[in-house]
Amino acid sequence: MENESWDEHEVTFVMKASASNPLRLTAPAADYQLNVKVSTDGTVHMKGSHDGFPCYKIYKQVDFGEFQTIHLHNFHETGDTPASLAGEMEYHFEKRI
Repeated sequence: MENESWDEHEVTFVMKASASNPLRLTAPAADYQLNVKVSTDGTVHMKGSHDGFPCYKIYKQVDFGEFQTIHLHNFHETGDTPASLAGEMEYHFEKRI
């Protein structure tokens, strides 16, 4: 997490990761980057990018309530394969929930 900023009504931060299989040195990394703003009323505004593989699920929970899906990517539905780990992140989204 980086660029964390708190004020009276919201917090903003960037989450990013790049992780590869340590058992296969030539394996490309799975990457994501999420720019997140969370308001005191529970609203989440997220702008993100990720590779087409593997699956990704991002959700929020406010005051121990039900989980709400913010973003879902299923490579089985999109037809992506581990080959999509190479190169730039193919998928981009922006959601407010």
